[in-house]
Amino acid sequence: MVPPDHPERKISAAYCPLGWIGKPEEVAALAHFLASPDSAYLTGQVITLDGGMTAGFTGRAIELAVG
Repeated sequence: MVPPDHPERKISAAYCPLGWIGKPEEVAALAHFLASPDSAYLTGQVITLDGGMTAGFTGRAIELAVG
C-alpha cells in the first residue's frame, strides 16, 4: 500500500472521478455483502469497485493534480 503522504497518491486520486483513493475497508465491505445472505438474489454480476475510474477521466484532472 502506498503511504498516505506519498506524492503518487495525489496523481492516482486525479485519475479517479471521485477524487480520492478507495480504502481497504470499502473493498472488505463489498466482500462482506457478497458473502452475506443479503446478496442471495444477486447472480451473474461483475461489480466494479473503482471509484468510477473505468468511466474515464480527463487530462485536465491530471493537470490540476500535478500542478
